[in-house]
Amino acid sequence: MNARDFHDEIVEPTLKEFDADFGSRRCAFLAVAVVDSLVAHIYAEATQNNIDPFDFLGGRYVRRSQNSNGKVVEKDIDITDFDDANGQGVVFTTAVSSDQRNDSYFRQRIADGCDAFRLIRDLAKANKHAELVKHKPLVSSSDQAISKPMGYGLGRYGKGRFGGVPQMMIRLNAPTTGKEEPEEVYFEHVLHEAYCVVTDLLGVLDRRRGREPREYAWHTANEQEL
Repeated sequence: MNARDFHDEIVEPTLKEFDADFGSRRCAFLAVAVVDSLVAHIYAEATQNNIDPFDFLGGRYVRRSQNSNGKVVEKDIDITDFDDANGQGVVFTTAVSSDQRNDSYFRQRIADGCDAFRLIRDLAKANKHAELVKHKPLVSSSDQAISKPMGYGLGRYGKGRFGGVPQMMIRLNAPTTGKEEPEEVYFEHVLHEAYCVVTDLLGVLDRRRGREPREYAWHTANEQEL
């Protein structure tokens, strides 16, 4: 199954099921899984056809240094994380080393540029492993995806999304300072943004494969609010 077929046969129907039952944790978990999996299908189809999927993402900033064995190593950094004082060894590169060429690092690169996909990626991993204990995920546990009613003025405008109707929310990890309450974000908004980013990459793959261009769209009951 190529990436486009996976989108049409698996992703799109799953998102429609979630849209019809937006307060269902089961539907939300399935929606997270298929959007995350679509990235793997894009990566696999590209590599199987001698297309470099990392070309879809552009370059990145890295800090180059030598380890104790004299080997040059690179570490991805945030462009806002350095200045003239600590910018030594920082370069912009489009190269990806052989040990990074996998769909996990491909996901990481997408997550670096899109907080919504990073959150969906972390939630997909939390759903799979029950709890995340490494790195710095935005969510660490599958139970941080919650279904709850939103009171008047707190929910979304549009059919069925306000007036106390349960809908999915994501409770982010608490700030490291411990002085603030954990933030909650609307699951549907985050999922839609991540979906748009991933299907943009699918569109790039389509063009590289010579397929007829098409629009990928998740048409929801509250599309005007997303």
